[in-house]
Amino acid sequence: ERGVDVRLVDDESAVGGGSVPGHGLPTVLLALGGPASRIATALRNGEPPVIARIEDGACCIDPRTVLKGEDEVLIDAVEAAAKSVR
Repeated sequence: ERGVDVRLVDDESAVGGGSVPGHGLPTVLLALGGPASRIATALRNGEPPVIARIEDGACCIDPRTVLKGEDEVLIDAVEAAAKSVR
């Protein structure tokens, strides 16, 4: 237990960073509980910076963008961001 409320949300990732409009890949987002814009800002300002997006009022991270071996780094960043907005 890390003290962060996380839901899994089915969504779609843009192909090529959005360079192929209308085409996407199915993904499952990590939707973080709490004040979405404040969490997103804390993630961007953290070390390392993490870019998230706001979907349906939640700060969301697409694990498809996380490189192999970076899971723990991401978990630590999410935990630090969540603590900073409490």
